[in-house]
Amino acid sequence: MESIENILIRKIKRALKVRLGRDLNKDEIEAFSVSRAYIAYEMILDYVNDNSKSQSEITEYVESVIKEYKTTANNG
Repeated sequence: MESIENILIRKIKRALKVRLGRDLNKDEIEAFSVSRAYIAYEMILDYVNDNSKSQSEITEYVESVIKEYKTTANNG
């Protein structure tokens, strides 16, 4: 049986693919596959699925998540 966490991660990646209009790259897949609190998954999904956000806003958000992921991964 698949965990709720894996289901949420898959939903996030699927939503990002739709909003960005392309497949996710390696950095995006890694950054959005990190284990998080369940509320964080919900917040990510809410932001990505918010139709008032433009594609460029979603792209900026993705870039900020990747930057944070890389900073956190390098520090510990």
